[in-house]
Amino acid sequence: MKMYQFLLLSTTFLTSCSPPKSKPDELPVELDYDLVEPAKIQWSDIFSQTQETYKVYFYSLQCGYCRELKETIISYYLEGKETLYFVCTDEYVVFGVGDIIGINKIEDFYILGTPSLVEITNSTVSNNYAGLSSIKSYLQK
Repeated sequence: MKMYQFLLLSTTFLTSCSPPKSKPDELPVELDYDLVEPAKIQWSDIFSQTQETYKVYFYSLQCGYCRELKETIISYYLEGKETLYFVCTDEYVVFGVGDIIGINKIEDFYILGTPSLVEITNSTVSNNYAGLSSIKSYLQK
């Protein structure tokens, strides 16, 4: 009898600890940058994408504002409303100050900091959303 009770309690404990099965169309609980792998590009490739208009999101794994925005920007990408690429700036980044609208060469391109969201139309910077609040405002439109 004690063996039966032990097996029953063990089975109950094990089944109650198993993770719930998710539906195939549900998003993962934790959204991480591995989900955007197909959209990751190098800094040097930001002007060489084939779409007429697209956005490039610049982030750093060490940036607190980027971590705060991470799940929002990944969700936005997964919704597929527009073409969005990701550039992790931990390996290479050029920071500068000033307006980058109209720039169309990588050697002239820079960002103010991370996070940054840049719109490129016909291989030319057409909009620049720099900083957490600016990007959040754009994404909530």
